[in-house]
Amino acid sequence: MATTALKDFKSIRDFAVAQSAYELTGEGYARWAGANIAGFPEIAQESREEFYAGYLVTYCSLPKHAPVKYIREGSDTYIPITKDTQVPEKAEIVVFSPAVAMNYTAQAFGTLRKDNPNMHSIIKQYRDAFSKFSTQKLARLIADWKALPENAVARERAVNADFSAACKKALDGLETRNKNALAKGDTSAVGTEKFKHAMRAFFEALK
Repeated sequence: MATTALKDFKSIRDFAVAQSAYELTGEGYARWAGANIAGFPEIAQESREEFYAGYLVTYCSLPKHAPVKYIREGSDTYIPITKDTQVPEKAEIVVFSPAVAMNYTAQAFGTLRKDNPNMHSIIKQYRDAFSKFSTQKLARLIADWKALPENAVARERAVNADFSAACKKALDGLETRNKNALAKGDTSAVGTEKFKHAMRAFFEALK
């Protein structure tokens, strides 16, 4: 998808809906994220929540994630209703879905573990599955961004700069040791100018 086609998104949430529905590598999406999300690929918590809200829209739109009806028996027993289920006339029906599961706050979800362990188990399955989906979608977006040619060049430059700095630090240490050895009359030490010439030749070879 061309980058120009992505300029109409009004929010990160809207962008996330489209990006998570796109199955292939999305160079255009990666460029939009880099240009419109501050600090990307680092993502602030507020922006991350917008991503998850958008991903949930896509996730819930998939037929395999449609809401499921259950018969509730007693206070915490749930029986999924299938096409073959004979539902009693006065049965209590409850509906579970990814949207319902993700609507629980962390505190409310934690409370379920003690008060309604069976419901907690069902909700947890929904939440874990969506967490995996959203994590993979966001990771793919970041991977696509890092794979952009301009970012690959920037990373290579950074690696080269780090290596050069490490070499300079190591050779500076050797230069100091060589000077100390000369001062002590160590015959294995080399002359100061000769050592500097060797350092210049070394860094020249790195270019």
